[in-house]
Amino acid sequence: MLTFISKHPLALLIALAFHGAILASILWGQPVGDKVIKVKLVSAPHNEQVEANQSKDKTLRTFAVDGKQVKLALAKIKKEEADKLKKQKNLAAQTRKEKKKLAELKQKQKQERANVNEQRKKAQAEKRKAEAEKRKADIAKRQADIERQKVAHQKQRADAERKKAEKAKREAKLAEKQKAEAKKVRAQEEAKTKKLAETIKRKNLEKKRLEKENAAAAVKRQLDEEESLQREMAKEEEMLNLKTAYISNIASQVTKNWKSAAKVSEKAECRISVTQTPTGNVSSVKVHSCNKFATTQFKKDAEKAVYRSEPLPKPPVKELFERKITFVFHP
Repeated sequence: MLTFISKHPLALLIALAFHGAILASILWGQPVGDKVIKVKLVSAPHNEQVEANQSKDKTLRTFAVDGKQVKLALAKIKKEEADKLKKQKNLAAQTRKEKKKLAELKQKQKQERANVNEQRKKAQAEKRKAEAEKRKADIAKRQADIERQKVAHQKQRADAERKKAEKAKREAKLAEKQKAEAKKVRAQEEAKTKKLAETIKRKNLEKKRLEKENAAAAVKRQLDEEESLQREMAKEEEMLNLKTAYISNIASQVTKNWKSAAKVSEKAECRISVTQTPTGNVSSVKVHSCNKFATTQFKKDAEKAVYRSEPLPKPPVKELFERKITFVFHP
């Protein structure tokens, strides 16, 4: 074969051209029949003529065999195309199956999300219901607190009115007393002025005017002193009221902290003397001056109530603070 190729290169080129034509026919879709393609060969040199004639039949047979091989190649290509088409159909079917499965999964997830949303809405509704119930309870509680505050305010107002009436009564009494004293002073001053007027009657008008001004200044001074005295008395009374309220506040706190496991008479009463620091801490407690209903246990519990009341309430005014205070205690 190699000897033939080396001796007949032109025949090899023609065969390659033939195969190229067949391949082009396949690629362009042109059918190839069973006919043997005849090829005219160029004359070979004289010394190769005999050998070329001997191989002529063999070459034609090769071309005929090549036509059958082309048919086989076409059949193989068609089979490969059919297999490829089958694979594509199988792949398309598998893709549709996967898409269907994915759609079912999405539908399932959508249903699960809907269930979750439904549960969340239900939980939110229950939460809102609980909050509404809580708000309703809070409103009821606030209304009850308002009623209690209203009752307490009315009581405080009544106490304030009573104290105001008592204070007005004391002020009226004090004003009456001061009025009487002022009247007495004016009478004395009038007598002095009259006597002075009789004394200076002989003097000139300028001296009379001057002496009258001095007398008026004396009266004004007296009135100023009376007004100052009245203010001092009012201040002392106010401080006394504040002190009383301060001690009552301490006694009230002790009463709130009083506890006793023993049975105590409602008539039990004692005086308690407490020594305290400026910060309200208790330094010592003395229970004394008790009535016959106060038992030994009552006295001990009263002393404990004082210590439980630390720190004691501070006075409303710093000047009212006393290191030692005494008040009457009864639960």
